[in-house]
Parts: sequence; structure tokens; C-alpha cells
Amino acid sequence: MKKRPLSPNFLIRILVVSLTIIAAQGAAQAQTFQDSTFNNPDWNSVLLPPSASGASFTAVADPTSGNPPSGKPSRKTTHIYPTGDIFVAHIYQKPPVSASTYNPATQGAISTLSSQYHLLYSSTVSGNVAYSLLLVQNGHYYHAQEDYIGSSSWTTFASGPKHINLTAASFTEVSNQTSSNHPDFSCNGSPITFGYLTRNHQPIVTTANVTTISSIDNWSVTIKPTPCCVSRPPNMVGWWQLDEQNGATVVNDIAGFNNQGTPQPGGHVGTGGPSAVGGEDHGALYFAGPYVEVAPQTELDFGVGGFSVDAWVKPVDCSHSGAGHYSPIVDKFKSPIGYVFYLDQPVVGVARLYLKINGSPAFMSTGTISVLGTATWSHVAVTVARPSGGPLVGTFYINGLPAGTFTPPAGSVNNTLPMWIGKTRLSGGICENAIDELELFSRALSAAEVKSIADAKSTGKCP
Repeated sequence: MKKRPLSPNFLIRILVVSLTIIAAQGAAQAQTFQDSTFNNPDWNSVLLPPSASGASFTAVADPTSGNPPSGKPSRKTTHIYPTGDIFVAHIYQKPPVSASTYNPATQGAISTLSSQYHLLYSSTVSGNVAYSLLLVQNGHYYHAQEDYIGSSSWTTFASGPKHINLTAASFTEVSNQTSSNHPDFSCNGSPITFGYLTRNHQPIVTTANVTTISSIDNWSVTIKPTPCCVSRPPNMVGWWQLDEQNGATVVNDIAGFNNQGTPQPGGHVGTGGPSAVGGEDHGALYFAGPYVEVAPQTELDFGVGGFSVDAWVKPVDCSHSGAGHYSPIVDKFKSPIGYVFYLDQPVVGVARLYLKINGSPAFMSTGTISVLGTATWSHVAVTVARPSGGPLVGTFYINGLPAGTFTPPAGSVNNTLPMWIGKTRLSGGICENAIDELELFSRALSAAEVKSIADAKSTGKCP
């Protein structure tokens, strides 16, 4: 088999793109909820237990008394309470609800929060009022540590452990101040609506009701999210993350069948085997002749049924050499039985996907991957539906979008060959290719399932 010489700039491109991916992973996009206009319909205020019996409040927009510059609005709260405490939740519910609610399950787990507000105390009685960041989840009210305001001048609260790098453990449930209950910021958490809490602090001992008045301006909370992994589709029979470092003697399968691979021909990643490089999701392996061999297993044979293969790939530009210089992804084929999924570059500047099943001609995608300029990762997939009684349908995908269909042949694909990753038994030349997150399924994935894997990008799938 003729081998194409290693592209001299390929490893440099791999390094540059990998560093870019790592930087992007570390810079999750923050989301901020904020208000400095305080329109009444945007807020809902509720008296919470354990407020003292007989406590009451009013909370209204004050259109002209906000923090300078003068003439801007703020939100004024009046507490009326006997001896004891009063707790008032002010919830930001700006329509539509999605404009003021964060859902960790769909938007990413919350890594940390930061908050700020400006406060003013305008009562005639001595004392102060406590404010704190509030959130509501599943009907429970949680608040962070309190700030105390007793000054008749606007004061900014935006720093320190009460406002910076808050985690779920920074919040306790209002109904039980000593409770260990905290909100759920994980990917399993329910939607969260934010606001702030007011209460009196150091209650004044009197037989009559006490009235305290305070105002808030420039309220905001900023969420730093952590992306959530995507649930793996059912019927996965092989998942090689290809994260192994140079020197590794085993390439792990984490699908549950333990179909471990062996670097060939030298037995080690990077030494007589494929080399470790940066991937779309952590590490990847770079194939330029050496490959990974997986011993024959029944779950890697799909009989007369359907199957799917997907992976992230980054091929080198071999297009000037013409067709027949393959970038193999997975091969379990020996004419006339089996399957092989690979890339070829019959047209200058682009690669296409190919699948060969048994003795059929190789099927080719209509969609293409650019191989010109800086190398980038592309998600590729092929699904083969072969239900009993038909119809027989095969579909290629590139970056989650359909990239061509074909009619696969019937007949069993079973054979006793070991499966090869990054190498093919087809006759032709080899074009270098990096592969990451190779997966096999014993059924045809739906278009939505393929897109969910592609859209996950560097966040990956849940193990």
C-alpha cells in the first residue's frame, strides 16, 4: 500500500487548533440578569415564613430617587413589623419568563455566580435592613449572606465572599436558616429564577409596629456556566475516546463491552502506533499508517440489521493526489463481506465520506469537508437502517446535518476479522487523519441523535 508522506505543517496546525479549543473550553459564556429600571410588572414580592405574625410590607418602583445620576428609578421597600423578623422575597420575573429564568439542564451547570446592587436606607428610626441575593428553585427560596444598610447615602455592594464566586453551598433555604439544604446548580437542576431578599436586622424592641424604608438600584446577577454533557444514545456497542497519551499500550473502549484496542504495529501509542494529539474533546489519535486493532467481538458484527458509526475527524489535505488516498476511520471488511467507513478526496480542496458494505460499490456523501487552510475538526457519521421488510436507508452526516442518502444492500456483514481504527484493507494510499470519539451503535441513529452528538462538541457525551 502506498503511503503519502507526512504533511510537514500538519502537527503545527494540530497544536494551534488544539490550544484554541482548550482556550474556548475555559471561557464559558456568562449570562447576566440585571435591572435598573424596576418596572412593577417585572417584579413580584412575597412575604415569606418565618416572618413574625402581623408583619407586612409594600414594594414599589420609585421613578426618580435612584442612585445618581439623579432622576433614575429605584425600587423602594417598606417593612412594617412587630418585635421579631420579616422576610420579603423580591423575584425578578420580567416577561417572558425565559428572560429572567436560568435552566441548568439546558443552559449548563452553574459553576459560580456573582452579584451586585446599590442600597439606600431612608427610615427615620435607627437600625438597618438586610439585603441578600435570592434564588427560587422548585418552590424553595434560597439566599446568600446578607449585607446590612443603615446609611442615608447610596452604597455599592459588589465584592467579597457575599457577592463573588458564589456556589450552591453559598445559599441556604430561607425557611430554615440553619438548614443544610442548598439549590441544585448541576445539570440535573431545575430552572432557577433570581431576585433579592429583604429583612429587618437587629429588631427594635417595642410594643408597637416598626416601619423601616430602604431602596435598591442597579441589581444584577451574573452566571458562569459549565457545559453539560449529552446523554449517550441507546444501543452503543463501542466508544473509543482515543484520549490515550504516548506510551499507552491499551486504547480503551468505555461503551461497556470492554473491546480494548491495541496500538499497531509497535504496541504503544506514539511508538510504533498512532500518535497522541489534541482532540475536539480532550485528546485524540493521529493516524499516518499505524493503527489500532480491536479483537473480533460479536457486538461489532451487525448481521443483517442496522448500525451507525460516528467520530470527529481532522484530515490532512491530500486532494492534489486524487482519489484513492484514504483516511480510514473504521474497517471490518474483507471482500466480499463486512463494512468500512472512510474519507477520500477525489476533488481538490474537499473530502467526502464513503461507506462500503459487503460487495456493493462504495457509497459517497454529497456533502463535503474542506481540507484547505487551517485544519479544523468535523463531526462525521453514517447511519444504516435495514429493518426486516424494509425500507433500506443509509444517511451520511457532516457536523450534524444530512450529507447524502443511499440504499444499502441486504445481507449479513458478519466476519471473524479484527476491527481496525485508522487503517483499511482497501487497496490504495493512506492520507493522514486525526480521529476523536469513535462510536459504533447496533442500530440507525435518528437525525436528532446525530445532531445532539455533533452539537455537544467539546462538552462530549456522558460516560
